[in-house]
Amino acid sequence: MTSFYRDHTEIYERIFPFRDEVFGFLNGNLPAGGHRVLDVGCGPGHYAGRFAQDGLDAVGIDLDPEMVRAAGERHPKATFHVMDMKAAGTLDGPFHLAFCLGNAAAHLDCDAFGDVVDGITSLLVPGGGWIVQTVNWDYLLNTGRYDFPIRQLDDGRLEFHRAYRDVSEHEVRFVTKLVESGVTVHEGDVALHPVRAQAYVELHEARGLRLEGLFADYRRTPFDPGVQSGAVLVFRR
Repeated sequence: MTSFYRDHTEIYERIFPFRDEVFGFLNGNLPAGGHRVLDVGCGPGHYAGRFAQDGLDAVGIDLDPEMVRAAGERHPKATFHVMDMKAAGTLDGPFHLAFCLGNAAAHLDCDAFGDVVDGITSLLVPGGGWIVQTVNWDYLLNTGRYDFPIRQLDDGRLEFHRAYRDVSEHEVRFVTKLVESGVTVHEGDVALHPVRAQAYVELHEARGLRLEGLFADYRRTPFDPGVQSGAVLVFRR
């Protein structure tokens, strides 16, 4: 099964564009005087690129070579590496802020993501921030299946479908489909690992990271496990 993100990088960037709201949230969690940031699972590099544009030393890592190539072309002031997030701790630190957005964390089970957090903890300065954003698995684990609203481009000519199937505590199938003028041009099926918000909190606290905030979105809406939303966790070393 080919990767939607690798084969359709240009479309991905249009479906999931840079959002001022997200950047404002990230920037607001940068410690005073902080100047090095790390985007873990950076995709097309929007946010590392914007930090670099503002004069910070910004680094992005992603496992997909095509995403990293595109990020480097669009954001030449930032530095990007093809790298598994589990190897983040091998980067040259320290960093003042690190973040992992877009449910990228769910591609790893709890033990493997714990290895990521070990690496991040080793890279952060005291007082450094670490932000993890996922879907609200507490809510979705009670559904069995979930269909996201269809994202449309070009007056509906392009449609991006996403759904969770066979939802269980152990694993979830993330099914994607790209439709162009009524014809399916891509289908994907990837296993994700759902982790409840409290489990993420405990995983981080065991590694010396303090929970500073748990929100449903980047507007800092309080997190409610019974409501369909995101989960945005802010930790501080």
